[in-house]
Amino acid sequence: MIQFEGMERRMAGIEACLRENGLDSLEAAEALCKEHGIDVAAIVKGVQPIAFENAVWAYTLGIALKKGAHTAADAAEAIGLGLQAFCVPGSVADQRKVGLGHGNLGAMLLREETKCFCFLAGHESFAAAEGAIGIARSANKVRKEPLRVILNGLGKDAAYIISRINGFTYVSTDFDFATGTLKITGERRFSDGERAAVKCYGANDVLEGVAIMKQEVYTVSEETSIRDALHLITEKKISGVPVTDGSQNLIGFLSDGDILRFLADVEPLFINASALQELPNFEERTKELMAMQVRDIAKKQVISVGAEMELGEVCQILTENHIKKAPVLENGKMIGIINMSNITKYVLRKMM
Repeated sequence: MIQFEGMERRMAGIEACLRENGLDSLEAAEALCKEHGIDVAAIVKGVQPIAFENAVWAYTLGIALKKGAHTAADAAEAIGLGLQAFCVPGSVADQRKVGLGHGNLGAMLLREETKCFCFLAGHESFAAAEGAIGIARSANKVRKEPLRVILNGLGKDAAYIISRINGFTYVSTDFDFATGTLKITGERRFSDGERAAVKCYGANDVLEGVAIMKQEVYTVSEETSIRDALHLITEKKISGVPVTDGSQNLIGFLSDGDILRFLADVEPLFINASALQELPNFEERTKELMAMQVRDIAKKQVISVGAEMELGEVCQILTENHIKKAPVLENGKMIGIINMSNITKYVLRKMM
């Protein structure tokens, strides 16, 4: 007999969802999952061992609803319907559509344009730590480019302890409240496996936590499709993105200028983007571009700056090379991007 937490308060919404999707009961949903070789309880408990029973049955219902889904992201959105059905009517979770939100979040993490997932962890830090590695492992089964995961919001001591226990990489930071700038002071890996890819930051203040989230740099791989790269550039409102290998070594750079130059099929000093559509071969070039990967048009020779450089030296490099931004390298690894806007804001703060 099926039993789970708060069952009597949840059943009205659950039964309505079952009827809408042609299922007689939760037992029928479970049977449908098992018919397709899906052990929902094992999956849920494997990702989060302390999960409640209602979570197991919510995912059972959600997975049974994913009929017609052709991609993992589409399936995640369907699963969100099952999660929403388990929200107690009138509760905060029900009013804020938390179930649908979880499904949409899962879909986002499965799509290639999403590069990084940041956990804002508080008192539930240990649970978040376990969930972080489970989410990354599951998402990477269908992703071409591994998902980067960050734990953020913990106190610095707690972040260090959790990193050590779980084999994560602890990142120490120093935040300047006067200027709003964040400095990475060190990284310590506590394992050599997949868990080391999870970065764990400790923030002593909300402002530092926000700065940490902004610190992580958007990147693409050579295998990323131009379509996904364009989604990233557009969504994040950036003019270009570094190309890195699996070890975060900088191997190229893709800019909006590279894309415009390909579409125009010329190398002018200035490209009028609004005039591109008037070119006779614009549609053909666009279709050809969408079928390409980043490696096909990204620059291979990239101008970068060192983390140890003085600000004046960085400005000189940007000016002499007529560029607005440059990747920042430390020991051959990319740790960030600096642009003219960063420098201007820093100078203005100093003048105030």
